[in-house]
Amino acid sequence: MKTKIVIIVCIGILSVFIFLTRSTGYVDDFDKEEIEKRSQSFKFKAQHTRMNNQPNHLFWFVQISDIHISIFRDAERIHDFRKFATETLDTIKPPVVLASGDLTDARGKDFFISQQFEDEWKIYNEILTKANIRNKTIWLDLRGNHDNFNVPPSQSNNSHFKRYSIQGAKHRRSYSQLVKGSDGDLYSFIAVDACLEPGPKRPYNFVGMLTQNDTDHLQHLVDESRRQGVNYTIWFGHYPTTCVITKNKEHRSLRRLISDYDTSLAYMCGHLHSLAGMVPRMYALQANSFLELEVADWKVCRKFRVAAIDHGLLSFVDVQHGAWPIVLITNPKHALFHIPHRHEAKIQLESTHIRILAFSPAGIKSCGVQIDGEFKATCEQINDKFFVAPWDPKRYQNGLHHITVIVTDNMDRENKVTQPFKLDETQLLDFDILALFVLRTDATTIFKSLFWFSLILCVAPLIFLRLWHELIKIGLLSRKRASCRTSMSIVQQFWILASVDRIVWPVIFYCFYLAFGPWVICEIVDGRYGAVFVWGIYLDGSFLPGSLTFLYGFAQLLLCQFPLNWIYTKCLTKRYYQLIGMPTKNHRGWWCSPKKISQTAFYFIITIEILLSIFFGILYGAVAFFLGVFRTWSVVMNIYLFYLANNIPDHALRSAVYVWSGQEKLLNQSQPEPNETDENHSN
Repeated sequence: MKTKIVIIVCIGILSVFIFLTRSTGYVDDFDKEEIEKRSQSFKFKAQHTRMNNQPNHLFWFVQISDIHISIFRDAERIHDFRKFATETLDTIKPPVVLASGDLTDARGKDFFISQQFEDEWKIYNEILTKANIRNKTIWLDLRGNHDNFNVPPSQSNNSHFKRYSIQGAKHRRSYSQLVKGSDGDLYSFIAVDACLEPGPKRPYNFVGMLTQNDTDHLQHLVDESRRQGVNYTIWFGHYPTTCVITKNKEHRSLRRLISDYDTSLAYMCGHLHSLAGMVPRMYALQANSFLELEVADWKVCRKFRVAAIDHGLLSFVDVQHGAWPIVLITNPKHALFHIPHRHEAKIQLESTHIRILAFSPAGIKSCGVQIDGEFKATCEQINDKFFVAPWDPKRYQNGLHHITVIVTDNMDRENKVTQPFKLDETQLLDFDILALFVLRTDATTIFKSLFWFSLILCVAPLIFLRLWHELIKIGLLSRKRASCRTSMSIVQQFWILASVDRIVWPVIFYCFYLAFGPWVICEIVDGRYGAVFVWGIYLDGSFLPGSLTFLYGFAQLLLCQFPLNWIYTKCLTKRYYQLIGMPTKNHRGWWCSPKKISQTAFYFIITIEILLSIFFGILYGAVAFFLGVFRTWSVVMNIYLFYLANNIPDHALRSAVYVWSGQEKLLNQSQPEPNETDENHSN
């Protein structure tokens, strides 16, 4: 039996590995015919000019995300953001700044409350106003899920984003901004607002959604950009594409919408906070040939991004706040971020100079460059930010090379940057495998798969064993016999559970209820009641498709209910042994006793469940606590089932005894006949 289990686990691991390899493959996922078609149709307006020692066809901008201005915690966060809006932006002087969501924290002092605090929005607005943002750059802000906690539709008076942000008063949701460069190049920045409407409280407000109207509006923005003759397009939003659900009749995902527009260079986002620092470089080249780039959060990491488009080549660097000088090499471009269909190798091969942007509030003292440890040069300073050095790119047209730039500012602060580059069309570098998995898969599909897997794991064995058990009882199959060993196999133990009606049916019913019934009815938004199902939320006449709800259901089934089922098998097996007179092993110490282990595991799981129920009640109120089938009722049911499993009457195990021990005499003694009971009462 153990061998079979090992084989099943190995097959499962192999299946996951194949899935990951297939879903995150780098080169093989590209449609070569489509790339060739794009290459032939791609128009590069500035291709008649080589990248030389002049700062022409060069445009840079800044992105910041997940600012999380809070009036309750980390006051230094506000102080640093104020410094960013003044000193940092005054030094970099970007024509455009992208603020991609979660502008405010919207969490109460006790962490449980999730609502919009007007004072946080006032601080955000005050910082931008005092920094004179409107007059020194184009500040493009949009909402994140924290800016949408506990918010009715955006037309309501509770929309602080509408009153206190820069763009909220002008744009209800998604919008675009056209910016003309000094050399006539036209840049389009398309903001993708995928916030749910209405905006639920935590924890049901994590993923975004684009409705039919949203996708139609984005398509209109794209068509308008085409009509204007845009050269380069940067898309930005709060949610990564993996966290955006699209509902439209054409079944077009956000990725498809971006890739269908041939001027799209990248989609820049935030939201995931680099998975708590586990994926500090969350970048990917989507199979449809545009870059998806998540920037680390300002909230904890104090990171922001400086990006540049130089003759059509997109380069960027993610910067730690206060780290000077900032260095961004625009030519040659970092090899990892090569976009196949844009002739980027050809553009670099025809260049005459290495091109570098460097920023420091103290000014730049020196800039030097070297390639592969051989070629060395001192860069010429063209203006206060732009540095160049002549080179012969044909010396490096084959293979992978490394360029190092060393910049020193007037306060003797030094920054040394090394990056790989290549001037041919070969694919040499791969993105981080975890970053590819996060950005190139569909979170909702994964969560759904995990939920249905956990549901099947919890109920399928019980149903199968119960059916087998019934077939034996009616004589269609032969009886099973337990081995002479004092310990029963896992299958035998779960078989006993499946034979006990008063435990197995509540477990099966609860698991199926999570898949089809309402988990809770409560105030999803203050003053507005809604019903939560695993597949979504019905609220105020709207349906918000489920995504993270599937993950919550998966955790409930796999981490709570399945271990509890295992605990019930241990309790019932012990009672079974007592009934048939089978001796059990003596164990030294409580930590070796199956009874103590199962009791400890039960108390631990049920304590976690109780705490989660209380947490949910604090978030959504007393009604949610008492009507919470998902949480509160689960606690009550499992406490009762645990008591029942430890005190199960002998006659409830009669089916298991019949099938496994064959002790019919003992079985008859375990449940007196009705006539015998009546006689005893009469006597």
